[in-house]
Amino acid sequence: NFKFPSIGMNHALGSSVLLLTTCLDSAASLYTAVPPSPNPKSKVTKDFRIQLDELVELQRLDDGRAWFDVTTTSVLSSLNARSIRIVASQNHGVVESDDENSLASYINSNPSDIHDAISTWEKTGNSLTDNEPVSFTISSKKWDSFIIPELSATTTRRILTQQLVETFNWTLVRNSESPTYKFHLLLFESSVVLELVALDRPTGTNELPKPGFKRVESFALVKSLDIQPDDVVIDPMCGKGTFLIEAATIWPSAKYCGMDTSMDQLENAKENIEAAKVVVELESADARKLADWNDSSVDKIVCCPPFGRQFEKVSDSLYEDLMKEWSRVLKETGRMAILLDKGNVASMTEAIQNANCQVDQCRTPSFQLGNIRATILLASKRSNTSCEQKETEFGLLWWEKGNQRFGRSLWAAMRSEALPSLVPYSYKRRLIEKT
Repeated sequence: NFKFPSIGMNHALGSSVLLLTTCLDSAASLYTAVPPSPNPKSKVTKDFRIQLDELVELQRLDDGRAWFDVTTTSVLSSLNARSIRIVASQNHGVVESDDENSLASYINSNPSDIHDAISTWEKTGNSLTDNEPVSFTISSKKWDSFIIPELSATTTRRILTQQLVETFNWTLVRNSESPTYKFHLLLFESSVVLELVALDRPTGTNELPKPGFKRVESFALVKSLDIQPDDVVIDPMCGKGTFLIEAATIWPSAKYCGMDTSMDQLENAKENIEAAKVVVELESADARKLADWNDSSVDKIVCCPPFGRQFEKVSDSLYEDLMKEWSRVLKETGRMAILLDKGNVASMTEAIQNANCQVDQCRTPSFQLGNIRATILLASKRSNTSCEQKETEFGLLWWEKGNQRFGRSLWAAMRSEALPSLVPYSYKRRLIEKT
């Protein structure tokens, strides 16, 4: 078995030119963590590095993985990682003459290492249910640093999968079927490593299979709604469901429903919801005619209505039609958060005001979103006792104020803090099955 040497605090993030040394420790005593952000220069990743130095015995840090030992497993759940894994089997002697069969055989050559990893997996709070048939799945990834670029990680995974079925008599299932054991095969430099997921987020926190808006921008938008338990939150033009999925990830006790007129978009949203392991209902509906929704039945509305060329193709009165209907279903104490391009702020503001609502806040400065400058409007029902419009506040969003960080750096840091803590993988499985 092999183990990475320790690295100093001043070792640059992303550097992976390290010599590998042989040691006597079992592979199962080595853990890996997936950093909270794929960007090694982000503040979240740098904070994660500091946390690792304080809580674990860090062996190595790459852009996509931290390798470490721990003296007690109790610290694992406090790490701000996307997941914690156990090194179940590893080989660091891959040579250019190797093929996919030999890579798979390297991993499967010592079944006792995988048994040891499963024992460690149980010590991290995981367990099997009574009379449960053992199933597994393997994902795979080949980093650019792998010394044999023409070899396929997918082919290696398929060969290894068959070998593990024959060796352990486990049943191969899809990841969506909540397997007993979740493995990941990693190829990099001259190494092939099999990881066993020990702790994971209870919901999916990564980018979605059908990408829409990035999750950090989605967080900024839904954070502005101040979602409370049992709130009814809708997105009348949900598209791929990104906003509601982000909200349901962090505030799961509210009730969420997304609508769209496009069945293709609703199918995309359904796939994303399943991948994120959250509860969001979907409906086929026109955002201008929410016939199934009663007056004053919604607490929060989040949306990114069409703008630019999209807006021109729909209707000149689109914003007026949307706001009239959304005002009808919104409770007197409700709130709307709208993501919009800077050029249509005036048109949307007028539509909001004409629908007996008011723009409470317009985020300034605007921020770059793809090729456009975007902003966030926060709106609410106008008080029945007041005929005057409240003056719109321009500046940072109410929850951004008083922080040293700014913009996406702040959004990413606050999102990282708000995400649900790591839980044993088997506990996550039961939550998914219950849902």
